[in-house]
Amino acid sequence: MKKVRGFLFSGVHAGLKRKRKDVGLIYSLNESLSFAVFTKNKFKGAHIPVSKEHLKSGTSRAIIVNSANANTLNGEKGIKDAIRMTEITANLLGLKKDDVLVASTGLIGVPLPMKKIEKGIKLAAMSLTKNGISDFEEAIMTTDKVKKEASTYFRYKGNEIRILGIAKGSGMIEPNMATMLAFIVTDAKIELGALKRTLRFCVGKTFNRISVDGCMSTNDSVFIMANGRSGNPTIDRGKSFYMFRDALLEICRDLSFQIVKDGEGATKVIRIIVRNADSESFGKDVARRVANSNLVKTAIYGEDPNFGRIIAAIGTLSDRVREDIDVSVGEEVVIKDGRVVKFDRKKAKEKLKKDTVEIVIDLKDGNKEVEFLTSDLTEDYVVINSRYTT
Repeated sequence: MKKVRGFLFSGVHAGLKRKRKDVGLIYSLNESLSFAVFTKNKFKGAHIPVSKEHLKSGTSRAIIVNSANANTLNGEKGIKDAIRMTEITANLLGLKKDDVLVASTGLIGVPLPMKKIEKGIKLAAMSLTKNGISDFEEAIMTTDKVKKEASTYFRYKGNEIRILGIAKGSGMIEPNMATMLAFIVTDAKIELGALKRTLRFCVGKTFNRISVDGCMSTNDSVFIMANGRSGNPTIDRGKSFYMFRDALLEICRDLSFQIVKDGEGATKVIRIIVRNADSESFGKDVARRVANSNLVKTAIYGEDPNFGRIIAAIGTLSDRVREDIDVSVGEEVVIKDGRVVKFDRKKAKEKLKKDTVEIVIDLKDGNKEVEFLTSDLTEDYVVINSRYTT
């Protein structure tokens, strides 16, 4: 992984969690164009309105993050605590509070332990280094089993432009977006409008097309910072814009897959491909019905080729779905013209043993294609979430 120029990272243990690091910090050595997209849940974490306000300038220098506590449903105190996090960070780094964005993830409805938070921010500010990426990744984890990062680069007019993405997410995964925090940094020099368009596009194609349990979180956020240190001519439109968009899309796809793969209790990634839909939005609706069907998810977990469950899930959209659709698992056609056909159950079961199971649905009603990711549903998911607060 090539490090993105001009960004420092840290992750420290402040005591919010018993052992793991729980406060993380990203710092740009110079002003960065910045943007973010957030959950559409009615009840949002306190960090969201605070970060939105600070993003009005279109720039930032730092992002302070805590795990173990979502700072959600804490009323005015929650907002004040989120602002206080930015103030403490700004004072330590010699910035204005509006230069600092904030994010929280973890348990809902519990006030932030600000003494521990303040201690953590001070430690994080002292620990900043270009090699602190792994520590930051640990600091943002909740029920995640593994750290999640993706990086890439491309060349434009002799300049190497680098992008790094870091994410957390394991449960409460459902568009829009997923129960996740994602932080993307790049040394690209890019016009702010182009940065906004690109992030919205990439989130729509990736983080908004994954589901683990159909439960939308209150704290979902994807941040991006671009500090311009690569020295490239400003990206605004044309070839350079699409090169940057393709690279960012690669990052977001990679992180999305990692999140689903690490879904709480998950043993398999289920890749649902809907073909020949009359629109992308309807193709997504169809994929989402299948992705959120507990009957489909448990069948895949049990490696049970009971594919009537797939068509039953699709059929809930009865007013818009044709009766003659096709469904295949891997290359094995299991439903043809809306009817379950004879297929080699042994071969089908072998397809279900794979770490990634592919379901292809042909709606025969247009020319749009949509890909959606979900995971299987296991006993471990129930155990993890039945003990979340205890």
